[in-house]
Amino acid sequence: MIIFTSLRQSYFGKNIIIDPTSDEEAWQDGSLVVAFMPARKEITQLTLAGEWSDGKITNVCPTSIGSI
Repeated sequence: MIIFTSLRQSYFGKNIIIDPTSDEEAWQDGSLVVAFMPARKEITQLTLAGEWSDGKITNVCPTSIGSI
């Protein structure tokens, strides 16, 4: 059996929200979706929307994977 897990994050200025509500998504500056297959230790999907700086992506990705 293969199980995938995923996490969605949104950012507003300098704030990052994990698993945002629909209302929060309406006001986000950007979003990140990470899907992970723990059995193979692989990221199977990485989707970015909005304007992300390299520094912000570098800081958020390890948090995303650690939260899954």
